[in-house]
Amino acid sequence: RSVVPETAANASTPGAPPRVSLGVDARTNSLILRSDSPALADRIRALAAGLDVPGAGAGNIHVVHLRNAEAERIADVLRGLLSGERVTRSTSTPAVAPASTRDPEVLVEVVADSVHGAVAAEAAGARRIELCCAVGEGGLTPSVGLLRAVRAAVRIPVVAMLRPRRGDFLYTQDEFFVMRHDLDLLLQNGADGIVTGCLLPDGSVDCTRMEAIVRAAGRAPVTFHRAFDLVRDPQQTLEELVALQVARVLTSGLAANALLGKARIRSACEQARGRIAVIAGAGVRAHNVAEIVRDTGVREVHLSASRFAQSAMAYANKDVAMGTLPQVAENMLRETDADEVRGVVAAVNVAVARG
Repeated sequence: RSVVPETAANASTPGAPPRVSLGVDARTNSLILRSDSPALADRIRALAAGLDVPGAGAGNIHVVHLRNAEAERIADVLRGLLSGERVTRSTSTPAVAPASTRDPEVLVEVVADSVHGAVAAEAAGARRIELCCAVGEGGLTPSVGLLRAVRAAVRIPVVAMLRPRRGDFLYTQDEFFVMRHDLDLLLQNGADGIVTGCLLPDGSVDCTRMEAIVRAAGRAPVTFHRAFDLVRDPQQTLEELVALQVARVLTSGLAANALLGKARIRSACEQARGRIAVIAGAGVRAHNVAEIVRDTGVREVHLSASRFAQSAMAYANKDVAMGTLPQVAENMLRETDADEVRGVVAAVNVAVARG
């Protein structure tokens, strides 16, 4: 990437609304936002500061210094600018590419259900955490305490699962009431985004409820999770999610895992055309992630990287189980496999380098 050159279109015209030019300087790893209105530039700085994006500037220029983990916050800054303002781009090269293509790297998102797991994932190279509890149930809404502790422990973005129970994604009025209150709590306590999905009995998206969630989330991006893999018409669903301004969709291509569903994932990427990010998930591992990325074109992958390790508990009553579903022994705890995350990150980096 290079600096997007200023063009005549960026010049201010008397009586015209303020404009903003956006550019990326690869040499300094900075995002440059330039406005012909000092007042608007002040808004840019205030927005960036409110999102804890490091930067500096004066007058009508603001420079945001990017870290690898800042992609989501930068996207939020741009969404704020695009709301009610004219944003100009170079006529030859987009100043900011769509969310699914703007980064030449492949973003690795890792599921975590503990502070230790989130820290291990970040250290291994993950660039976003999906935080939940009950990973064995497909992930449920995390507690506020867990969210606040993880948010304090890692620097990368943390998106929170919004799912009140296991099972399907057809929710009662009472369940959705819980979800709306949980959504507010998650955002108030540091979630950088929300991961959720609501369906209707016929296998279509519950657009009314999803619209309410997106509106309530505000600038926080919403990911439609693998409820997408249970819809009747994935092509129509993708268009509906785009119209709802959902930021991402997580999918295995309606298959048991992303490797088996890679043809449909590729079709989703081609249909999306950068309007929504497509994340490949389910069964993503170091030995297959390069093939998944190469054959689908996704720029984001998702994995839980789970393994079980024995706890420090010395005594165990093998006649008692804390639950009704088949499970491992009570003294075996799920943890994030940092070696697996590290392997996936290395594999996607090699795949990207080879083109």
